[in-house]
Amino acid sequence: MLGIAPYEGFKGYLLNAIEKRANVEAEVYSASLDEAVSLLKTLDLTGFDAIISRGRTGNMLKNETDLPLVNVEFSGYDLLRGLKLAQYSPYSKVAFVTYLDLRQNVRFLSELLELKTELILPPAPTSAEEMGELIGHLYRDEGVRLFIGDGACTEFASAYGAETILITSGWESMEKAIDDAIEIIRHDRRHNRNQNFFRVLLEQSQTPVAWMEANGQVLYSNLFHHEAPAEIHTHLQHLLPTVAEMKNASFLERIGESDWKIQGKVVSFEGQTNYLFTVRKSLSSGEKKAPCYDTILLKEAKDASSLILSNIILRDTWEKLQKWNKSKLPVMIYGGPGIGKTTFAYAVYAASKFANNPLISIDCGLLDSKALVRLFEDERSPLFENNYTILLKKVNLLPRDAQNKLSYYMTSTMLTSRNKIISTFSGSMQNMISGNLFSKELYHQLAAIPVPLPDLNERTEDIPALCRSFLATINQEMPVQIVGFEPEAMQMLQAYPWEYGITQLNLVLKQLVVATKHQFINADDVTQVLSKSTQANGFTPSHVQLDLSRTLDDISLDIIHLVLEEEKGNQSRTAKRLGISRSTLWKKLNN
Repeated sequence: MLGIAPYEGFKGYLLNAIEKRANVEAEVYSASLDEAVSLLKTLDLTGFDAIISRGRTGNMLKNETDLPLVNVEFSGYDLLRGLKLAQYSPYSKVAFVTYLDLRQNVRFLSELLELKTELILPPAPTSAEEMGELIGHLYRDEGVRLFIGDGACTEFASAYGAETILITSGWESMEKAIDDAIEIIRHDRRHNRNQNFFRVLLEQSQTPVAWMEANGQVLYSNLFHHEAPAEIHTHLQHLLPTVAEMKNASFLERIGESDWKIQGKVVSFEGQTNYLFTVRKSLSSGEKKAPCYDTILLKEAKDASSLILSNIILRDTWEKLQKWNKSKLPVMIYGGPGIGKTTFAYAVYAASKFANNPLISIDCGLLDSKALVRLFEDERSPLFENNYTILLKKVNLLPRDAQNKLSYYMTSTMLTSRNKIISTFSGSMQNMISGNLFSKELYHQLAAIPVPLPDLNERTEDIPALCRSFLATINQEMPVQIVGFEPEAMQMLQAYPWEYGITQLNLVLKQLVVATKHQFINADDVTQVLSKSTQANGFTPSHVQLDLSRTLDDISLDIIHLVLEEEKGNQSRTAKRLGISRSTLWKKLNN
């Protein structure tokens, strides 16, 4: 221990107390209030475990070192000794002044002693300047000639020629301070041992982890030993706000050329909030140029929720589903093309309790045997995780043998117990099952909660409200301000056979907005747009067989329209799937 004594008597008491301790070594120096900080800066503190001092000297030293500092307190015995000395003085007025506010204790002890002398107890000064002004006022204006107090009080009072009684620290105060310092040192050593133990444990563990503070400062990381990319820590810092909000969150992130599974968790440690991340390499979604899955961002899924809630046709179905959505029961969404099955699936995910973990979208129409093997057998696959949401899009397009493999995999790995499974199904489910085109067993595994989405042609009375909702969105997205529809135009839209559902209606409305020259869409505008064939607008039923008797160019164009429909008109994703540039796609569509 290091002792900084504000007066010589303190130094002697402290040395005597320490000499009785076989397990304590100390160096003790005397220093006035003005000298203490300068003295501390000249010492090599690496050999000390704690500092012992007193009063304002100790408080000043706390700001100059990271070592634990224990201030020797004024005990009741210390105060009693000072008051007892004042009791036998010839002065009728005595002032008690220290940097610490001890007025309540001193007042109680003076009553206990039945002190006849008038005792002045001013508020504790907060600086040496205040102490000097207070002592001067008491001496000159109040006529005080005896002062009881700490070293600063007696120093100022002596300068005026007043008598002083220094409150000294007795052996019991010293003993308590040494005991407190030993307990602090032992606690720090236990803490350091624990920290070192956990650090060694982490270093020897094969688990790739990073431990970070709330400000993004890395406390510990072994990620680079596990081939993590150089920018991994910067990426984790961007995830901190999400983890702070959700407390425990999973991510599937593309960093560099690879996909990474990241688990972030809030960890409270000794009153501080830290963040623990585990990072593992994932099966790449585009490995070997054969896409296995896509990761859907939560924001995109939440945007889908707002679309569903604003869609009068789907709103009733959505409300009926809510009582089941908190469970892990598999959900199958089925219906005709263009009715918003994928959008509905995104909304189901965003409203579930699993929204703090990734949504993995697997397009069953693109799965070949190699992709199935990677998804089912590669331990980096997202299907090996827990509490993810797995979306099986267009599960009806899986070949029969792939359906059997998926059914077996789901049973053997308890996939539906570990993760939330959502699937979408297009076409007549009853016909496909009865025709042995779709596995009845797989249907029962996936459709614990079957969700049929209504066909637009079954709800033609909702088309006006739906058009108004779409039109409001289009007016925000495009530099137009269309007020509405003339009655005849709306009647034509209600009478039209919407083979491709809401998606087709939305596209037609965008074409009407571009075609019209008025603030109200009229019947001529509707006639002009609807007169174009649905095939020219990119609507080719995905279940229709291609006519191979035609030219290669015609067949290619049909395929382009099929993919364009599946990608909801997104030309960038369509071009990527077809393996051509966007400019080539544009030329083929406009030839």
